Amino acid sequence: MIGKIVTGKSFGGAVRYLLGKEPGKAYILTSDGVELTSQQALTGSFEFQRRARPDVERVVGHISLSFHPYDDPRMSDQLMLDLAREYMQRMEITGTQYLVVRHTDTKHPHLHILYNRVRYDTTLVPDRNERLRNMRICKELKQEYGLTFSHGKEQVATERLHGPEQLRHRIYDHLRELLPDCASWATLAEELAQTISCHDLCPLGW
Repeated sequence: MIGKIVTGKSFGGAVRYLLGKEPGKAYILTSDGVELTSQQALTGSFEFQRRARPDVERVVGHISLSFHPYDDPRMSDQLMLDLAREYMQRMEITGTQYLVVRHTDTKHPHLHILYNRVRYDTTLVPDRNERLRNMRICKELKQEYGLTFSHGKEQVATERLHGPEQLRHRIYDHLRELLPDCASWATLAEELAQTISCHDLCPLGW
């Protein structure tokens, strides 16, 4: 189980991404405080609530929860829903609008949680240290529910990564190839310098 926090400012864009898949590839597991008759109505519900705090710009909460392919046979809608609710409770995503959508367009089971950081009482869902809390809570839930722990990056679909994440995995792959033949840090540094071009390390031309 891996939680990925997605930053964004548009509820409309998030709703289109969550529900704009091919027929049967996305469906709603649960929701609260939003109108589900159409994507437009759904977006309007979120936008109406956000206006209670015009002083806050970052109010779109979006988190994806992905599970190891080995756990796929166990991942019923009910189990994924239980995990999503427990995760939200521990992350203090409470007292606010939310939408939980399951996607079936990849080999690994995953779901998306879209929520409004503006709560019904106009206080905010806390985002302080949210990435650290996310990692800790995912680890706790994996242990408590007996989910699979990944033993490395070998199962990552690198073709789906972009920007810094793709670069980190590219460097990781180079290191895996070079380490068995390197007897010192100096040798490793030399080999990396020869193997990884400036284009690889500086994709933006810096």
